Formats: sequence, structure tokens, C-alpha cells
Amino acid sequence: AGTMALTVMVNLHDAPVLPNTLNVFTSDNSNLWQASATSINQGSFQVTIPAYGVVTVIADGVSTTGTESVAKESEPFFSNHPNPFVDQTRLQFRIVKQERVSLWMEDESGRRVSVLQDDVLTSPGLYEVLFTPGDLPSGIYYGVLRYGVQQFRQKLVLVR
Repeated sequence: AGTMALTVMVNLHDAPVLPNTLNVFTSDNSNLWQASATSINQGSFQVTIPAYGVVTVIADGVSTTGTESVAKESEPFFSNHPNPFVDQTRLQFRIVKQERVSLWMEDESGRRVSVLQDDVLTSPGLYEVLFTPGDLPSGIYYGVLRYGVQQFRQKLVLVR
């Protein structure tokens, strides 16, 4: 799959973020996060991530998080952020042609706890669905995306 270089502009309340207040983490979508070295130049930095990876930026020690998902526009992908999450998480996926799309949440035993999407999407592009867990207890859940004959799973951690 390779890697991609990503340039990120970081601002908090319309002011550039200082290097010593910035934490950057990257993941290859397997939920194995690692800290990434950064070098800020006039409010931007560059980070190299896997082609289907995610970079999360936490600035100034507050809950200011920006996430950028990168994948080839000609290929489908599935990710979520934030992860772990408390009240809600955004599930993002890309489709490249008209196809039936099903998106649901499962608990660790494989039981469906929520169906978020189940219909034919006619326009290729990036889609985003907000998942609010309601009364679900803390634990490990899986977002499952079925796109045509392909299926993607994303591990999510709900923290109460």
C-alpha cells in the first residue's frame, strides 16, 4: 500500500500552534497508534503515514483534535475518529461506484447493536455517519462496513 506524505496546517483559535504544545499520532487503521516526530514551520508540519492511515493532532493540551484520513480516491476505505470515544464517533467511508452499503455496529460477541446505513448509495465519494452509543456500556465494539462484496471492520473503544 505504501506511504503518503501529508502536510497539515495547525491553528487553534486563529493562532499558530507552538511546537512544544503539539502531539501527533499515526495509525495504519489497525488501532496501533504511535507518536510521530514533528517539525513545525509557520504553523504547518509534515508527517508520513501509511496509505490507508490516519493522523490525529492534539494541540495545546486541550481536547482540540484534528484528524485527516488518507486513501487513494479510486479505492474504498473505512475509518473512525475519535477512538477511543465517549459520547460519539464519526465513521467515514469512501465508495467508488454505485453499490449497496451496509454499516452496523457489533459488540465483542458479534451481536449487532446498531444499524447505521443499509441502502444503495448512487454517488461515489466520501460519506460520514455519526454514531452515538446511547446506553451501551463501556467496551470494545466493531464498526462493520459491507460495500458490495467487500467487508471492512474497524475496532472502536467506548469509554464511559
